Formats: sequence, structure tokens, C-alpha cells
Amino acid sequence: GGDRMITRIGKHTVRHGDALTLRGCIDKMLDGGKVDIVYTDPPWQNLKYWQTLNKKMTSAIPLESVPSDIIFLQNVFRTCEQVLSSEGFMFVEYGLKGAGVVKDIVKENGFNLLLECNPTYTSQKRPLSLMIFSRQRATLPDGLGDAIDKTSNYKTLVTATSFLDLHGKTFFDPCCGMGYTAQLAIDNGGTFIGNELNKARLDRTIARLSK
Repeated sequence: GGDRMITRIGKHTVRHGDALTLRGCIDKMLDGGKVDIVYTDPPWQNLKYWQTLNKKMTSAIPLESVPSDIIFLQNVFRTCEQVLSSEGFMFVEYGLKGAGVVKDIVKENGFNLLLECNPTYTSQKRPLSLMIFSRQRATLPDGLGDAIDKTSNYKTLVTATSFLDLHGKTFFDPCCGMGYTAQLAIDNGGTFIGNELNKARLDRTIARLSK
């Protein structure tokens, strides 16, 4: 079943499936390799909401038992820890109210928090946190947080990663949605590895990668 959910588009690879079951096939998607950049915006409302939205958009049957946010995030970041290179960086966008939980789980998986800032989100009622992690205790450029805070949407990704040489790198997003991380990979001549539960959203990512 897992292999049938994997689609290869040139050098890129995506999977249609739940992030909870991603760890079992990620090595095959990467051919045993590692990724340089993780940039992800995992679901940060009640997971039942996303299951309901997925059903409305795709008619997919929701999981019989929806896991807690913590169990879901633990699975997501264990997968990230599994695939990110020792010198890689991880960027996580999450609702400000839940950012503390994310930081705790990511630290448990061996990462250091290098920066936390607050770019603009679509709804001011749901403020956003952007966190940058690495296994290294790297020093980021002065003023990077202030620069990120002034951005929104795709420009946030571009600004947040501006201190890195991204050319030809491998990018991973375990909850890739409509493909902002995929676009970052495309714009830098890189390779994208992604996963998404919602088929309608994943089709948008595939369309980007197919151009």
C-alpha cells in the first residue's frame, strides 16, 4: 500500500498519506540519503478539524481514531530527525499558542532552537511562530528575526532561509500542503521530498513540480 502512494516527478518525490505512517517509507523515498533543509507548517488546530476538511475536499474517510496533537507532532519530528543531515536546518511554522509544545518535542529529538520570530499570518487572530532549529549551535545573522517578522506567505520562506546557500539542496516537508517548500526547492534548483494527507492540496504541489 505504501509504495502505491509514492509519486516521482523527475528528481522529486511526494507521497499521499498520513504523516503518522511516513517513517516506514521515508528511506525508500530518499533512496537512503539525507535532506539538507526541513521547512514545514504542520497542522496546528485540532486534528479532527483537518480530518473533516480533508473529507469535504476529497471525500476521504477520516481516521477512526484521531491522535492527539502531541502524538502527531512527535511522529512528524521523529521523521525529521531521521532524515535531516547533521549540518542541516529545520524551519517550523506553528501557531504561537502551540509553539511551546513544538519546541519541547523538537528539543527531545536532539535539536537546538536558534531563533523564534513572528511573521505575519493570514489571520491576526491566530498569530504565527517561526522557529529555526539545528543540531549545531549555529549563529544566525543579526537582524534575521526582524526581517522575517516583516514578511508573510512565500516571502517568509525565502527570507528565513536567506542566510543559507540553497542551490541544489534537498528539501523535505512532511506536511507539504499546496507546495511552498516545493517552490523553494524549485527556485533553487533543488530536490523536493514531501508528504501530504489531502490529495487536492498534494495535486497542487505536484503541479508545481511538473512545470
